[in-house]
Amino acid sequence: MTNTKYTVVAVGTGDPGKLPVWVGYLKAYIEKASTVKGRVVMPMVFPPKPGSFDGLLETIKAAHPDMVTFTPHEDWNTESMLTLCTQLKAWNAELPVVICGENPRNRMQVEAAEKCGAIDYLVHGEPEKPVERLLEYYLDGAGDLRGFNIMALSAAGKVLAAR
Repeated sequence: MTNTKYTVVAVGTGDPGKLPVWVGYLKAYIEKASTVKGRVVMPMVFPPKPGSFDGLLETIKAAHPDMVTFTPHEDWNTESMLTLCTQLKAWNAELPVVICGENPRNRMQVEAAEKCGAIDYLVHGEPEKPVERLLEYYLDGAGDLRGFNIMALSAAGKVLAAR
């Protein structure tokens, strides 16, 4: 029997020239303090070109993700992130794609996420608890996201969530 863990690839961004602290907090919480600790591994990947998500698809694919999270930043190109989300869904339509971002600072509006059609969940505000609840659902088939500042944007978003 193998000890396979659910792999959540965390795409990290931050202020240009600085460490992506926000995605680090999410990783630390999910792997070390959440209800899913020990069952989830959260490798972080970083765009090769500051300000753009171009060229990241193969890096994400190589990590064999079960889910991908993005923590966009206001100084990064939102269109290139949405393009990457679309590419991920073309590669694996069942792959949950989660955008964790504060509003309005990251410029990720609900309308843009819905229009893209490749984003399953949009989290506004602190992502630790909503992502934990999502992982509980995907790992155990249980969970209720009401009250967690998360929106299910696609048919793949089977969890009952506030809109």
